[in-house]
Amino acid sequence: LNIDAGTLYYEQKKDFYLKSNSKLTKEIPNNYQTWTEENIINRQKKLAKAAKSIWTIQELS
Repeated sequence: LNIDAGTLYYEQKKDFYLKSNSKLTKEIPNNYQTWTEENIINRQKKLAKAAKSIWTIQELS
């Protein structure tokens, strides 16, 4: 995907994202009309929250 989309503008990359096999990648153009710094930060927070709930470590006693 990154090789094909490369340095294209976000508007052009949306089609590549929609064709991705990854659910997380497919949701990008559906959730973000533009790819701004604010949207990147919001997505990062969303992914970090998801990762935290998926990969947990029990406290050692």
